[in-house]
Amino acid sequence: MFWKIEFEGDKPVRKPLGGLPHLSIINLTGIPDSGKSLLAEQFTLHQASEGYKVLFVTVESPANFLYTSLKAKAEYLGLDFDKISRNIIVIDASENAELR
Repeated sequence: MFWKIEFEGDKPVRKPLGGLPHLSIINLTGIPDSGKSLLAEQFTLHQASEGYKVLFVTVESPANFLYTSLKAKAEYLGLDFDKISRNIIVIDASENAELR
């Protein structure tokens, strides 16, 4: 998904970065029911539980549904949602046609 080019002698070699770049903006797209929301929510919970700030822009589900889903997943994963929710910022563009 993400690559960097390193030179071995005179020859360029493509090597994977080994994850998502720090402070990157990730836009998930795909067909319905392909796991985009699940990936985004689990990534959000993991990063927030590690102390990182996460900005979650939702264009599909209203924020109140997103918070309910995040809280349920956090409980299932054994995470303290009240503690980590301080690291999650949500922008709800789902109900604003101009932002979608």
